[in-house]
Amino acid sequence: MGHDSLALGLGRGLKKVMSSAAGLTAALLNILSLGAGYAYCGKLFRAGLTLALSFGAFFLFSYLSAFNAWFVILGGAAIFLMLLIVAFDSFRTALTPLITPRIFYAGIYVLIFVLGFLCFVFPERRVIFNVITETTMEPALVPGDHYALDRDFAAFKVGDLVVAEREDQTLIIRRIQEMKSSSVILTTDSKAHSQTEEVPLVSLHGKIVYVLYSTEPDSWTVHWDRLLLAVN
Repeated sequence: MGHDSLALGLGRGLKKVMSSAAGLTAALLNILSLGAGYAYCGKLFRAGLTLALSFGAFFLFSYLSAFNAWFVILGGAAIFLMLLIVAFDSFRTALTPLITPRIFYAGIYVLIFVLGFLCFVFPERRVIFNVITETTMEPALVPGDHYALDRDFAAFKVGDLVVAEREDQTLIIRRIQEMKSSSVILTTDSKAHSQTEEVPLVSLHGKIVYVLYSTEPDSWTVHWDRLLLAVN
């Protein structure tokens, strides 16, 4: 009788350990791709819904980020909150006794998520972020500024800060000095690097709408006075 009780206790303990391990695995899989924990639990509908919501949230906040820098912060917070909710729920789901872990489903989901994000979602985002390394646009933009570029902007006017592509395919940051029918004259802000040039209107890649944050070019020191800074 004692041996039977011991075996029963060990069996229950082993099941709890395996169940906890499955729950932890399901929660951690969401770090690789949001919703992978559901696929691991065999909950394909929840996984697909999470995939659609995460891609939709990315597109939404990429669009809204063209209007205000705070939407970048709100978007990041929304994705982080979604990650916590999905991780907790997939952990709880994996603890259900009837759940059979399906690592193959999780692997396929991660592959679909990564390929979808890299091939379709990320390239189509409205706002992209880049860093300026030159001094030609001081004081509006200084080296270390991580600026937001609205790629869908088309209503260009004199005074806009833009990214343009030269004939040799190099990208430059300039200010519009004059608008013509099919071309624009661009200029620098810095008097020490005064320069103007004319480029086709179609060579404009978008308008710079704000500086998200700024750091020292050779260190991680943050310029707090340039955090979420509107440019003009």
